[in-house]
Formats: sequence, C-alpha cells, structure tokens
Amino acid sequence: MPCVLAPFVVVHRIVLSCHDSLARQLASVKSRSTQDDVGQSRALEVQHGRSDISERAEEQVAKPSQHVQRRIPCDNSRFIPIASLQNPASRHSFRQAFDQIQFSRCERAPTEVALLIPSYYDTAYPFTHPDERPVMGQILLQAYCTARLADLPPLVMRELDPWPSVRLLLCPSTKALTAPTWQRLEHFAAAGGTVYVSFFAGSTTAQRGPWWPDLDQRFGVHHQLRYGLVEPVEDDEIVLTFERPFGHLRAGTTLRVRVAGNEHGRAFLPVEPTEATVIARDQRGRPALLTKHVGSGQLLLMTYPLEYFAATRPHANPDEGTIALYSALAQEAAATPPVGIHAPDVWCDRLVRDDGTVFLWIVSERETTAVVTLETAEGTELLHLTTSEPLLQPLELPPYGVAVLRLVQ
Repeated sequence: MPCVLAPFVVVHRIVLSCHDSLARQLASVKSRSTQDDVGQSRALEVQHGRSDISERAEEQVAKPSQHVQRRIPCDNSRFIPIASLQNPASRHSFRQAFDQIQFSRCERAPTEVALLIPSYYDTAYPFTHPDERPVMGQILLQAYCTARLADLPPLVMRELDPWPSVRLLLCPSTKALTAPTWQRLEHFAAAGGTVYVSFFAGSTTAQRGPWWPDLDQRFGVHHQLRYGLVEPVEDDEIVLTFERPFGHLRAGTTLRVRVAGNEHGRAFLPVEPTEATVIARDQRGRPALLTKHVGSGQLLLMTYPLEYFAATRPHANPDEGTIALYSALAQEAAATPPVGIHAPDVWCDRLVRDDGTVFLWIVSERETTAVVTLETAEGTELLHLTTSEPLLQPLELPPYGVAVLRLVQ
C-alpha cells in the first residue's frame, strides 16, 4: 500500500477491523506514514487479534508523511483536503470529518465474511517448522488485503475460538488445521455457509503437503499427490477458465494469476472430481476450483495457493484475478455488502453510529484521479454527508482520495 494512504490507514486498521466501541482506541490513534509501519500494523491485527490493537497502537505510531494529499467530501465545496497531518489546517480538516460522524459513537458494520487464522500460526505444535509461521502471516495479510480490495470487510477469527455467524469463511493457502476444525468447517457448510479453502504445500522441506484429514471424502475428489513430494507449477501464470457461472463471473470468464514462491510452495494439488463439480480449470485443463454441496451450503476447493503466490511477489497488489474471485465468492455465498466498486484499487466499507446512521467510507489507492460508479443493493441510497443530497454518479476522487457518504437503506 502506498505510504500516501497513511493518514487513513489507522482508521482502516482500528475502526473497520474492530467491533467494539472505539472511543478509547481513537484517543491513542496517530497518523502513520511508511509502508513498513502499515505492514506491521496490519500484521499486528492478524497476529494479536482485535483486543490487543488499542493497547499497542501507541507504540506503533510513526511520524506522518509530508507528501500526503487527500480529500473528503463534506460540504458544498464537495471536498475537504486532508494533506500532510503535520499541517495544522489538515489536522483540523481531518478532525472535522470525525466530528461530523461523531466517531466515538461508531462501530464496525456487521459483516458476513470471516478470515480464519490457523492455530498453527501462533502455536508451536510438534513436527512443525518455525519458518512456516512467518509465511502464514504473509498469506493472511495478503488475503486480508485482497478481501478489502474486493469490498469485503472480513472478521479476523482464530481457529480455536468460538466462530461468529457469517455466510462466507475464507481459509487462504492453508497447509494445516487441527482435525476438529475440519469437522467444524463441514458442519459450517452443512448449516448453510460457504467455505473456501485454497491448497498450500508449505514453504519448507518439513512435512510438505496438505495436512488435511479425509481430503478426498471431504471435498469429493481423488487427489494424486505422492507422499512427501509436491507437484510443481511450471507456468509463470495461472489462467482460470470458468466452465459455469460463479457469482458475477459468467461461463467462459478467464482470470489470470501470476505465480511466485519457492520450490516448496510453488505447487498445486492435482485432483480428479468424484462427487465434486468443477467450476474452473487451468490452462492445462486441470480442475482448479471445485465445489461440493454439503447440506444447504458448500465446500469450495482451490487447487492453487493464490494468496501465497501474491504474498511472495513484489508489487502484487492489486492482485486483480484473486480480487475478482473473492468478489464472486461473496456473491455466491450471499455475503456481498450493500455497496461495491468494481475497481481493484478503490474500495469501501461502513461504520454504524449508535443511532443507526450508516457511513460509507470510500478509499482510492490510485495515484491518479479515480472516477468510479458505486453499485448499490436495491433500496440503498447514498447521500452527501452534510447536505443530505443524493450522490450524483460517477464519483470522482483525487489521487489517493477518501470520501465519506451517508448510506440509507
């Protein structure tokens, strides 16, 4: 993420990723600037969970960038510039936007999407290699960013904790989960949920391959792996062609994903369907995305570690192919938020005030002016924050611009 987004990153990290009251957290928030700081803050969110963020926010603070230029629609002049937060006028403008929405009364909007954090990430189980855990963190961070750029606000939940009620559960580039969790995933799907699991062989020589009990029976496939060996991905790009409609993706749609990683992780899962249905194949005709219906839900198997590829590739974001796939997953699971933007570098999310007022935050990560059309669910209206006038589309955002609107349903 470009460092010019720093003034909004803390808002994104603490506000849009937490469900608790934010008054105390806001008091400790300061702007951030460097890309490393942004990465550390998001890694902190994944590694330590939501409850630890407010306690450690102060020690993660960095000085703001002098080169940030940002705008927020607020009054009849349409935008309030939020430039470097070292500028007192800019800090005042930024504060005005928070005062208008009465930020301390706001909480995260409900979501139907969750990102599962394997217990292998923060627990040193026997027969595991310590070098695997940092890679898991990179994968989870990449999946989180991909979901955000698909306008999906995922809950970050640990494998061994109680699971909230959601419709879509993401298990990105997963090598291992505990045996009871695989049963929980199946029960989650049987109750009407959609589970997405992408294959990952691991990034070291230790115990390579998926630690997935009952893989064939659970996903309705017959795998063709050999013990201790991996099936290397020989192409530099994966081309997924959809054989049937999936979410907003029509039959015949192709998605492209660049391949990266070391000789252990750059591998795929060769399978043949038994009970599962093939949704998409790769350019060699091999099954890439399959579904098995379980009860009133489904288990989706991706045979490539798409998130690992992106996590190990420089300048990977926006990873357009995986973003489109995540967006289709949400539509397939009926987990799509009320507002979406079909642009891989412009995204949105919501805050809800305690009186029920909903605010939509729109963030551009584009270094040039962005002109976007917001797609809204039926019965949803977008209003300017102060004038309450309906938004005239398309919406124009300056480079790295931020807009705040009121959402009425």
